[in-house]
Amino acid sequence: KDDPQGLQQDLQSVYKDIKDKKNVDIVTPPQMSKDNDYALMVVIPKQGPNAESTNDLVHDLRDYHKDAQDKYGFKTEISGQSVINIDMSKKLNEAIPLFATVIVVLAFFLLMIVFRSILIPLKAVLGFVLSLMATLGFTTLVMQDGFMKGLFGIETTGSMLAFLPVITIGILFGLAMDYEVFLMSRIHEEYSKTGDNDYSIKVGLKESGPVIVAAALIMFSVFFAFVFQEDVMIKSMGMALAFGVLFDAFVVRMMLIPALTKLFGKGSWYLPAWLNRIIPRVDIEGHALEKYKTVESQESEAKDSKETYDTTFKVYPQGVTNVSKHQDVHWQDDARSIVLDDKTMALYQEVKQQSASSLFLYDALMDYQNKHQLNSKQQVTNIEQLNKNIE
Repeated sequence: KDDPQGLQQDLQSVYKDIKDKKNVDIVTPPQMSKDNDYALMVVIPKQGPNAESTNDLVHDLRDYHKDAQDKYGFKTEISGQSVINIDMSKKLNEAIPLFATVIVVLAFFLLMIVFRSILIPLKAVLGFVLSLMATLGFTTLVMQDGFMKGLFGIETTGSMLAFLPVITIGILFGLAMDYEVFLMSRIHEEYSKTGDNDYSIKVGLKESGPVIVAAALIMFSVFFAFVFQEDVMIKSMGMALAFGVLFDAFVVRMMLIPALTKLFGKGSWYLPAWLNRIIPRVDIEGHALEKYKTVESQESEAKDSKETYDTTFKVYPQGVTNVSKHQDVHWQDDARSIVLDDKTMALYQEVKQQSASSLFLYDALMDYQNKHQLNSKQQVTNIEQLNKNIE
């Protein structure tokens, strides 16, 4: 203020420094405020606001702050819509790893609780990651490299929207997990009844497959309608989500997940015994609502009839898994199953012939063990009374 002529010379020097920077197309001369405290210069880059060169220019101008202060004593600031978009893009990109990690880890533990397995939720979240990578790759191929841009009505190519990955992750994750639960809940239900992994996969695909296909086609139709909009932002969102839904439903859920489940066999349903004991049980198939006699009611009936049993089991129609012959009836610490002796195996075969479905003895014996606090290696006795306690 004390030296207006020197101030103007310094401003002209700053103006020249900015004009000489790479990727600068036009710089307006400095315009002073009324109190001479501020000077405004408008910088127009050579390329659009989403171009990589524009992003580099913004960083160069911010780095110039120290030089201007050291040489001329000026404090420089940079603003504008392009700068706001670049800052927002940076913040969103920094948040994506944490955002994706949280939802993937949370989904893994929830699916592990529901399906009582390690591999099933692992395949589910890895399938989602594959769908996400394929979706972002396809969108980049079209929006940046111009692949099939004429088909989608894209006139110019450039950078993708900063918030597109975040929106894609959120929506695609929700749909992918829906399709996963549709398919695997039916396979899990059938497997709990029969113990046959291959047969359960066939039943699951046959009964849940049409539901997944119909749901995916509905969502594809909704998202693909956005592709015909003039706005590039809406067009890119619709294209990314439409491709992601189709890829996840038809490639991942209908092909890869059943194939991997068949490949791993019964190992797909493996859950360590210690983990099985501590995680809660969730009955998504509704079998807990089936009517059957509880242990308490059976004991009450036994007292009323003056009959005393050494062992009372709670048994209900579900299915048998990993049943094999053995000399003893005992608990296995490393598998979700029981091993039956010859006498119990014969009894099981007799009951199975009289029932429309098999008997899932593991949960029955587990309930009995928990009720009476049996040691994991303690032998279960008086198996002959099993037949009298079956509804």
